[in-house]
Amino acid sequence: MKTKQLFWGIIILIGVASIAVLGSFQNIPDRTMSETISTILKTHVDPQELTDDYSKRVFALFIKRLDPGKRLFTKMDMERLRAYELELDDAVAENNTQLAVLAHDILTSRLKEAQQIVSATMQVTQNFTTQDTLETNYDKRTPPDSDTSFRKEWQTFAKHHVLTNAMMALDSIPSGNPIPSVDDPKIELDARQKAQTQLNDYFKRLQGETLNKRIQVLIDCMAAAFDPHTGYMAPEERNEFDISIKGSLEGIGAVLQEDNGFIKINRIVPGSPAARSRQLNAQDIILKVTQSDGSTVDLVGATVGDAVKVIRGKKGTEVRLTIKSPDGKVSVLTLTRDVIELEESHAKSAVITAKDSQPVGYIYLPSFYRDFNDSNAKNAADDIKTILAAFESKGIQSVILDLRNNGGGALDDAVKVTGLLIDSGPVVQVRDRFNRRFAYSDFESGVVFSGNLVVLVNAFSASASEIVAGALQDYGRAVIVGGQHTYGKGTVQQLLTLSGEGMGSIKVTNQKYYRITGASTQFRGVIPDIILPQTEDYLDVGEDQLPYALGWTSTLSQPFIKWHHPSKLDSLQELSKIRIRQSSAFGVLSDYLTRYRQNRKQTVSYLNAEKAIMQQKQVKQDARLLDQFKVTPSQVTASFFHPKSTDIDRKKDQDNWANSLVSDPYVIEAMAVLGDMGSPSTVVKRAEVRRK
Repeated sequence: MKTKQLFWGIIILIGVASIAVLGSFQNIPDRTMSETISTILKTHVDPQELTDDYSKRVFALFIKRLDPGKRLFTKMDMERLRAYELELDDAVAENNTQLAVLAHDILTSRLKEAQQIVSATMQVTQNFTTQDTLETNYDKRTPPDSDTSFRKEWQTFAKHHVLTNAMMALDSIPSGNPIPSVDDPKIELDARQKAQTQLNDYFKRLQGETLNKRIQVLIDCMAAAFDPHTGYMAPEERNEFDISIKGSLEGIGAVLQEDNGFIKINRIVPGSPAARSRQLNAQDIILKVTQSDGSTVDLVGATVGDAVKVIRGKKGTEVRLTIKSPDGKVSVLTLTRDVIELEESHAKSAVITAKDSQPVGYIYLPSFYRDFNDSNAKNAADDIKTILAAFESKGIQSVILDLRNNGGGALDDAVKVTGLLIDSGPVVQVRDRFNRRFAYSDFESGVVFSGNLVVLVNAFSASASEIVAGALQDYGRAVIVGGQHTYGKGTVQQLLTLSGEGMGSIKVTNQKYYRITGASTQFRGVIPDIILPQTEDYLDVGEDQLPYALGWTSTLSQPFIKWHHPSKLDSLQELSKIRIRQSSAFGVLSDYLTRYRQNRKQTVSYLNAEKAIMQQKQVKQDARLLDQFKVTPSQVTASFFHPKSTDIDRKKDQDNWANSLVSDPYVIEAMAVLGDMGSPSTVVKRAEVRRK
């Protein structure tokens, strides 16, 4: 095959990968499949051979993308499709799209059948006294084994929609008013009519997916079979991707991903309406989207592109989201679309003071931000440098660097931020497909801040965050405090534009990065020095949960000099364990997690109204435990800190943010760890502090 000229994108992506966003699709050239895979094979850090095992991976991904709920393809359909299960490796060179053609034909027929079944079901009053159930864990489901079970499946699916609508209608009745039963004729009829509209939209959306779109899905699955961060983007998708990278959308500020047939929130953008609501969180599932005119779209089985189309909108307009949290609680949240406040996505700092203790500096860094097109724009490294220098000049001897929920960003800033806190030396290593290694280092001697340091992380701390946390841990410069492990993304992606007109782009994992000890953060993440109970530890969060994620590897270590006086971790760990055992807040969290694990085992939804209402009531009752997961330490205060100036117009928001820190159990525990560390080392003299 002739080598094609490629345009190598300048963006290096080391954050948690957001999803591909699908737009209106145009036809792509016939050779797009072979060009995509050929380019990946020439670029990927760990390219795999196109074997039968690869073909099986592609087939599994493709079927899951088209029928995540296992209710469209019957067992007979799957037998027809499975004829291609071992042929997809050979299909690449031939640009053979026969699997997509067959799947499209089957789906067209099955969707028509399903819509007829649903329409007939919606003409009949639903009975919620039966013992019917619906398995909501798609991994436990099997495709319908006959036309009869296919019909039963869609009748049950429709009934579940009606019951869900009826229960939500009851929940919306103001307290103190008489609450009718789910079987109330008006409640049932309204719920059924609403379900009919929702499912009509659902079928319309799926029936609108063209053969060309499904061919593109197949190509994307061929790319994703290499690893979960490699993917194909049609030209329209690339445009959407570039917009999302710039963060200039008017919307709610939630990064979405497709997960097992659901639209899941991958990340909340700081400063967005979603972040300001404090009610929307990563791992929440968006079930439905309702516009201000009352029109509702069901997102079960939708693509991210479908979701973006209905969630995004003009500033000032309202959108209602029906959300299902990981613990099973279903709620409705109203958000007003707005432009993201970029200032809120930048580093923020505060000074926290406890009685009879030295003040502690606190820095929240939501991402390693940098505008590669504007050298004068704010960036994470310069902002952190300014804050640390101000802390040092004010005599603050202890700092908390909060990297929780920081999904990554610019590698350059991760290296520079680490360099502000170590004397000099390597920060991270990068390896390419040819096993060539390169170390990114801090070459400037001295530090900006010389005091004690605690770094807070959680399961959503990823990529660039893991570089910083891992390096500071390896140097013994900081004590890392958090959950069982960080996210575990130790790979770098690059955007490549295919040479042919209209062929689109690909995102390829072209490098792995390693800690200076030679260990990778890929798959395993960074394991904190002090491990605290966290909700995220019991969610399916992390690289190890993604299909076909690259495994953990290691390489040679780099020579480096440890920080002058590493803390005695054994003592710090034991003192922290004692506090956690005695903490009422962490006791509440432990109770919640126990109940959460029990609830997760219950994946069957009842279509019996009495049982369904009891089930949801118990879930909500358990979820309310999290409202008590906060501390009220006496005589601890926090004040917003800005080293240069404070925006008077935003002072109230800044004060509220600072005040929220004193009730955060993790921040208070981090302060206690700093207290246990004692006076910081005096080996690094103030005269040696650089770049004040």
